[in-house]
Amino acid sequence: MIKKTVVLFLIILLCSSCEKDYPEFEEVETDVISEIGINHIEEDGYNVVKNLGLGSEYMLLEEYMLETDHIKIWVVQDIYPDDYFGKVIMHYKYLVEDHPHDDRYGYPYTYMVLMICEGEVIGGFTIPITNEDILVGGVSPMDGDDQKSHMGMTYREWIANWKDRYGGVRMNKVYESYNEYILDHYLD
Repeated sequence: MIKKTVVLFLIILLCSSCEKDYPEFEEVETDVISEIGINHIEEDGYNVVKNLGLGSEYMLLEEYMLETDHIKIWVVQDIYPDDYFGKVIMHYKYLVEDHPHDDRYGYPYTYMVLMICEGEVIGGFTIPITNEDILVGGVSPMDGDDQKSHMGMTYREWIANWKDRYGGVRMNKVYESYNEYILDHYLD
């Protein structure tokens, strides 16, 4: 009887350790601006699972274009930031499903951040999620494509154009890992 109990206990333990331990994200109440983001996401063919609310809000200054934090975000945009200098940019966060990252990384959701200025979605980015590290890789374009396909050029070519346009690149903080950067900037 003891042998059967031990075997049963080991089977239950083994099965429970196989379950995926997905991170929990707290949903917030939807406001007018986050509703703009939800509509945009749904028009792009994705489903919003959770509205995570406002992540950050700042006035975009040209000097920020030298900082790697901003470069990593703008490299995956379809636009240059020039038209938004001196304007407030809000980053609204969502968990979405039916995104290419879902199948690619085996998690049912993708972390998406929309950049909203003056009530209009001007861009955004996605971050794949896994059950172990929460976030993997770098910031991706909204559609989940890789940077080279999205930009039509290599990152080296793009950064050379960026340096010509804005005058260089400046590291504003060195992070141990990209996950540390994302946790510092986008997750509470």
